Amino acid sequence: MNNTDEVTARSFDEAMVLRQTPFGESDAVVTLFTRTHGKISALARGARASKKRFAGALGLLVLSRVDLKRKPRGDLWSLDAAELAREWTGLAGDVAARTDAYFNHTRRVVQRFGDKRVTYAVFLRRPAISAPHLMLEWLEAIAAERGTKFEFDLRYAEGTWVGA
Repeated sequence: MNNTDEVTARSFDEAMVLRQTPFGESDAVVTLFTRTHGKISALARGARASKKRFAGALGLLVLSRVDLKRKPRGDLWSLDAAELAREWTGLAGDVAARTDAYFNHTRRVVQRFGDKRVTYAVFLRRPAISAPHLMLEWLEAIAAERGTKFEFDLRYAEGTWVGA
């Protein structure tokens, strides 16, 4: 079997864009965080040239339904289509104000070195209602898929008023 006959794996998934890097005149390499595959990179052909093809689905703070393909060899996926599912773009200007230097440094380290065993603590600076259920469910699904385990020390039950 030669390279042109290789079977590609196709995946329909939900994803958020972590980063977008221009590639050539009209393409982009997008780093996605997908529900099924975790963090991946994909080539989005024509993403910078056509505003219609991906219709806002590749922005930051956007959840998209994506159509991905991957050949048996290589790490770069192909992003064939993306459709906007949900967006939080109104928060974009607020991200820096709502995150601290530790979070931003940690994000850069993970982008550079990938997954490692770490301990994270989440602190709330403003009073809020604890709502970790969706995040914990998603992390447990990712852990099961990767054959690993995450440990959670949940201090406040869902719906509890917490914070400074």
